[in-house]
Amino acid sequence: MILRTLVPLLLAAGCGSSNPPLPPPASPGGNLEHGMANCPSAVLGSTTTVADAPDGVILTITTTDPETRQRVRQLAALQANQGDPTPTEARHTGLHGGPGIEGHCPVIHDGTVVTTTATDNGVDIHVATTSPDRVQMLQSETRVRVTKTATIAHHP
Repeated sequence: MILRTLVPLLLAAGCGSSNPPLPPPASPGGNLEHGMANCPSAVLGSTTTVADAPDGVILTITTTDPETRQRVRQLAALQANQGDPTPTEARHTGLHGGPGIEGHCPVIHDGTVVTTTATDNGVDIHVATTSPDRVQMLQSETRVRVTKTATIAHHP
């Protein structure tokens, strides 16, 4: 009886599996496993502002340095071209490996479409939700992430 109970419990816990279970997040909002390496808002020398759009937000990322501007544009394009992660992907890690429901980058959110437009000083990133009832949540969460990103060590 004990063996019949123990084996299913071990299998459910991930023992005997080649894929270990994902650890729980260290704290709400993720724990910067990859230092936001693919986030255009985290590029050293850039500034991010957010404005509401009818279907989401417009992030404006600017800089006065030409090399930084190029990096910001490259990362914005990377994020816009990532597509939606599958439902089985558990966490956003900065490498678009999860659903974007936790994390720090203001660009990546669950259930959104990202488009970019180059500007003279950087890039505008339009993050539009695919669910009209989630517009206010997206706007609010994006503002929180923009504020947090300003306090996180930026990458070059």
